[in-house]
Amino acid sequence: LSAMLAAKLPIPPGFIVAAQAFEEFIAFNRLQEKIEQIITQSNAKSPSELAKSSKAIHRLIVHGEFPQELVSQILPMYLKIGEGRVFLSPSVHLSDSNSPLVGTIDHSFFGYDGEA
Repeated sequence: LSAMLAAKLPIPPGFIVAAQAFEEFIAFNRLQEKIEQIITQSNAKSPSELAKSSKAIHRLIVHGEFPQELVSQILPMYLKIGEGRVFLSPSVHLSDSNSPLVGTIDHSFFGYDGEA
């Protein structure tokens, strides 16, 4: 988004949630160990197995609950830009990650809407 903004391209209204918020979400839901287990049991050379692992991790994340502190920070921003569907995407630099899953499978979440 920052590159698009710098190029003066039109971008929809939005906001950025820091990676720390995601880390808090993972900790609150006690997902780190579950995610690591899925990754270590996955064969990084098998596209179908990576897809299966990615879906399992996706399910864990989507069914997690947000800590109230994050809700109180994120919800006002969501309401400020107007309700509607949102696109969530991690900002991952491949060079910063040792995970075999990063960069191999689409990690984006499309079409979520509403306060929940």
